[in-house]
Amino acid sequence: LDEECPEGSKCFGYTPCADVDSFYCGVDFLDASTSCLIPCPGGSSVDCPVGYSCYPNTPCGPDAPPTFNEGVDPTPRPTKMPTPLPTKMPTPLPTP
Repeated sequence: LDEECPEGSKCFGYTPCADVDSFYCGVDFLDASTSCLIPCPGGSSVDCPVGYSCYPNTPCGPDAPPTFNEGVDPTPRPTKMPTPLPTKMPTPLPTP
């Protein structure tokens, strides 16, 4: 089955290389498997951004729902910026 794998790769039991829809980029296998953001169907890390590698056999694929930001509600409005100046003028001498 190694002939089904990208060049330089080897197949192992229950890890078919022919399922290229499961190949995703990530900083590690867990990241690739949970973010499901950047597919690399060629099976090569050159298809991934710098610092990422291509991982096969993730649970990702065209039918898998995205898993990023699950259950996190967006912020209703932006947070206030901090004041640019002190709210009170500093004292001229140290206080006891």
